[in-house]
Amino acid sequence: MVLWEVFFLGENLNKMFDSKKYKKIYIVGIKGVGVAALAEFLKDSGCEVSGSDVPEEFMTDSALKKAGISVFGFSENDFSAVDAVVRSVAYNKENNTDIKKAEDLGIPVFTYPEVISWFFNNKFGVAVSGSHGKTTTTAMLAYILDRAGKNVNAIVGSKVNEWGSGAKINDIKKNDAIFVLEADEYKKAFLRYKPKAAVITSIDYDHPDCYKTKEEYEDVFLEFAESISENGFLVANRDYEEIIKITKNLKCKVIFYGKDKLVDLKIKIPGEHNLYNANAAYLSALELDVSKDDAKKYIEEFKGTARRFEILGKNKKTTIVDDYAHHPSEIKATLLGVRNMFFSKKIIAVFQPHTYSRTKKFSDNFSNALDLADEVVLMDVYSSARESIDKNVSIKEISDRIGKKSIYVKNKEDIIKHCKKYLNEDSVVIFMGAGDIWQEAHKLLRY
Repeated sequence: MVLWEVFFLGENLNKMFDSKKYKKIYIVGIKGVGVAALAEFLKDSGCEVSGSDVPEEFMTDSALKKAGISVFGFSENDFSAVDAVVRSVAYNKENNTDIKKAEDLGIPVFTYPEVISWFFNNKFGVAVSGSHGKTTTTAMLAYILDRAGKNVNAIVGSKVNEWGSGAKINDIKKNDAIFVLEADEYKKAFLRYKPKAAVITSIDYDHPDCYKTKEEYEDVFLEFAESISENGFLVANRDYEEIIKITKNLKCKVIFYGKDKLVDLKIKIPGEHNLYNANAAYLSALELDVSKDDAKKYIEEFKGTARRFEILGKNKKTTIVDDYAHHPSEIKATLLGVRNMFFSKKIIAVFQPHTYSRTKKFSDNFSNALDLADEVVLMDVYSSARESIDKNVSIKEISDRIGKKSIYVKNKEDIIKHCKKYLNEDSVVIFMGAGDIWQEAHKLLRY
């Protein structure tokens, strides 16, 4: 099969992607980690790739530059000569001028999941899903397979430290290719994939902007689990009742792990939640014909991914940590991990909420989770392109609920001014959130 000579099933079932027809690709929202990794795959396949995004610095900037992919601001480039446009699911013609222009010009527009589905569905695809832990688990599994000599290709939702990007590209054209994909449940994106095998790390209600109830959220995971090939397998965390429920009648092989069934792995990245992630990756690797000794050896040398309990370094007496935690359960797991690792130090949590809908829905849960820190610094919501500003969401209310040990800093520019006082204390400052808070962590490190 020639690369890209296949069709995509999108909103328009007759829409076809052909490599002979679509050689010049323009990607809207190209700086997102998964989307940037896709850009690398397209470039490697022989396509001419460029794209657009916001001007702010992203962790993917260096990888895109290294790959020779030009990035423009929205509305800055005349892309009328391109053959097709690929868009991040965060953008559409209502909130992005580039997509509207493409549609007005009659240029075919594909979503990120539509394009990824071709790579994935036409190979031995392993979809790693779950409310929490899917990024680290995807990276761990792909790393093990690569070190074990497998023809693994992968897209991870963060920069993998050993790779320098979120993409692992070997030879996707060969019949022995394995595609390991971080499969996101947002807007049912992972239902476009037809996995030969899968992982479900957790099911914990999230994305209230597109799943109005907990039941809706669980139902989409059931549909995902039922899409796994009958001859394939599912590795699943049985500590979640929701996972036990959806796996009862599956036709594929199911391999469980959980608190009463964990392999003792000496991993480099801290936190009990990462031991669970490691077990999911380890068991999946065994099913993919990696020996126990090799799987254990390679997972124990894995150094982690950017923004997942990433210890950036020390400034004076203070250790600075960066983490992607943006859901109450993730914040709780991360702070417990920090407390276990730095049990004698003062813990300061700097949190930037992500999306108004999530912040509003889980306001009390955020307060309870952040209360595990000795001091809490709260910022305003990082607004996603997928939603409008909600002035009824008050971060100060969350801060007041936590009490005297919490402070709300309205202006992002004042975060470092506030945090610099901790540099002379025997402390750990952990920055958490899915927005641009990582920039403040690096600023404090360099202060």
